[in-house]
Amino acid sequence: MIKIGDTLLLGLLYLAMLAPFIVLFILIFKPKNIRPLLLFMLFVMISILFLAGTPKFIGIPGARWNWTGKIASILAMLVCVRLSGISWKDSGLSFSFKKNWWIFFGIALAYYAVNRYLEYKGPLPDHYSAETIAYQATMPGLEEEPWFRGLFLLTLNQYFGRPFRIGKLHFGPALILTSILFGIVHGVETNNLHIYFHFGQMTGPLISGLIWGLVTEATGNIWPAVFLHNSSNTINYLLGVFK
Repeated sequence: MIKIGDTLLLGLLYLAMLAPFIVLFILIFKPKNIRPLLLFMLFVMISILFLAGTPKFIGIPGARWNWTGKIASILAMLVCVRLSGISWKDSGLSFSFKKNWWIFFGIALAYYAVNRYLEYKGPLPDHYSAETIAYQATMPGLEEEPWFRGLFLLTLNQYFGRPFRIGKLHFGPALILTSILFGIVHGVETNNLHIYFHFGQMTGPLISGLIWGLVTEATGNIWPAVFLHNSSNTINYLLGVFK
């Protein structure tokens, strides 16, 4: 029961921490149709239940990383897309790109190249884990981006609209809210119904969430963000930024 309680507590905690920002934007923009917001909250709970809940019951012996949780969450996301009636294109899972998408993708790629250069302190680690390389090169982006820059961004865009603009790029509060949530998810955890906050771990994911969200809005699908996410994690590991 504690394992299930931890997972439910985690999802509810994420939504509770995001709630003040949602309320703020509701007061500013006064959206009418509440269905997309309810769908967003449901998607958040489903993603956490499968990602955090699955490995508590089904794990891979000897594995360091949460393969089962990531795969279960990906499958749950695909089921959510089908059952909710959302199209593959609207969810960001198609391979249809907006015009001039490569400009924002190129800018983001250049940012990460410079950022990783500045983060590199040297020397390189003495040895690497093949499992970690395989995991970081695939799972984080393939599981997290369809949720955060896919279904979460879509439903909140449907709720708030896209009232902001940078040149010809339109975006809305959804970009900010999903980025804040992305930071919260990386900085809060529960264990045996105890809550632990790691505020220092929220800033990086929040900034990355903003960049990957802008890239998704500019390109029209999640795949450039998936590439940036996985390559960023993999390079971080190879450079010894994390172990």
